[in-house]
Amino acid sequence: MSRTPMSSRSPRTPYDNHADYVGRWSGLTEAELLAAADADPLRFAADHVPAIDRREGSVVVVLDLGDDMGSSMNVIPDAPSNPTPSDCRLLLRTFLDAAEHFRREGLSPSIGLLHHRTGPPHVTDIDRRWASAAEDLAARADIRTIGVAARTEAGAFVLIQPGDRGSTAA
Repeated sequence: MSRTPMSSRSPRTPYDNHADYVGRWSGLTEAELLAAADADPLRFAADHVPAIDRREGSVVVVLDLGDDMGSSMNVIPDAPSNPTPSDCRLLLRTFLDAAEHFRREGLSPSIGLLHHRTGPPHVTDIDRRWASAAEDLAARADIRTIGVAARTEAGAFVLIQPGDRGSTAA
């Protein structure tokens, strides 16, 4: 059995974990894929952001309309890499306004956020800023929060638990 030299293997893409991706998503039927995406929408978003949009500061907002109405994955590739609390609120406000509209129409929307950052595979101040903005704004709008997560440049997926504001890493 021959081994493939390291130089001929495809390079690792920043903000990616290809081995985990293959383990999670390969070989699934369409129904299994949909069920897995519904069960863990932030991880699905982290694994399916186009490679060209995976960079520091890139943000993905997941808006699930509930009631089997589907969801959307909205990529903002050029968000600030070190956002202020005001930056976080401003970006999320647009999506929460849309979610409020759907709630007034009788649907049960929820919102989640994934951001890309450099740094350690545990919760950071930037994660806390995004979590605080998402939880506070969603609570005011009476919209359920799916959660907030970060994808690091090394490929780690860091989940910030709702209400936790980042005291532990996933």
